[in-house]
Amino acid sequence: MSDKQSHLKRDTIPPRVLSSFDEEDREKVSKLWNSLESAVSTQRAVSDEETERDLQDVHIRLGFETRSDRIAGYIRSYGRYVAAALALIVLSAAFLMLPRSVEVPPGEMAVVSLPDGSQVELNSGSVIQFNRLFGFTNRNISLNGEAFFDVVPDDTPFKVTSNGTATEVLGTRFNVRSWSDHPQNETLVAVEEGVVRFYAVTNISTAVQLREETQSRWQAGLDSPVDPESADLERVTGWRDRKFIFYEESLQQIFREVERRFDLNIDLENREVADDTLTGYYGEISDPESLLDDICTVAGLSYSRTANGFRVY
Repeated sequence: MSDKQSHLKRDTIPPRVLSSFDEEDREKVSKLWNSLESAVSTQRAVSDEETERDLQDVHIRLGFETRSDRIAGYIRSYGRYVAAALALIVLSAAFLMLPRSVEVPPGEMAVVSLPDGSQVELNSGSVIQFNRLFGFTNRNISLNGEAFFDVVPDDTPFKVTSNGTATEVLGTRFNVRSWSDHPQNETLVAVEEGVVRFYAVTNISTAVQLREETQSRWQAGLDSPVDPESADLERVTGWRDRKFIFYEESLQQIFREVERRFDLNIDLENREVADDTLTGYYGEISDPESLLDDICTVAGLSYSRTANGFRVY
């Protein structure tokens, strides 16, 4: 204990000190002295833990956060960053999986270059879809309509799904016709070169192999595509040169093709002849009425103009 502490522990204030104050203040000074003496006599060493606790208490009183609050704050902030990053990853993945669509308006045709370098020629009114990972993780594409595919060879199979069927290749040239509005949901695949695997998605085990200048078709209700047969490629792919060729096709499907090709409406009022079939071959034509006139003459039908097309009766 220091000399100062020993001095403060005296029972009374030294006269020399007390006499230095005015007489009216000496009683107050004496009481203060005694209080100080009592405080000093009870003082003890303060531990580091108590010092830290007292300092934290001062921080709290001054409006600062405690250590635990600061850590919790870091966790909350970090958690927000993690949640935002995860949300960004999920949104990016969802965006990559969203399909890209290419739709060709009626009356037009189009050539589309795919990300893997393959090319697709689309007939009027046709639609294809593929996701943004096409060419990286897969080469899957869906089709409603008619398209000619020129596929770049690759180890990843090129797969076209349409109307309940799938056509798989590694690299080749082939035509797929598959309209969702076909009465029998028919899909026709014809191969110009290479090898194609064609099957109904509900029965992969019955797939058929199509080679150069062969074709096969599938309709709803069939367990498997029909056996491969010789293909008349000029007839099948004549649409690419804007020819109009049909072989034993029903009148309703012929008129539907005229509608798509020339972007007009044909109202077939005589439904009794809708399933009658015709065969025809026409070069490039620019006047739909001359085509319609010829078809109606052969089928024994009449037609007249309407505001947006023709009526057939």
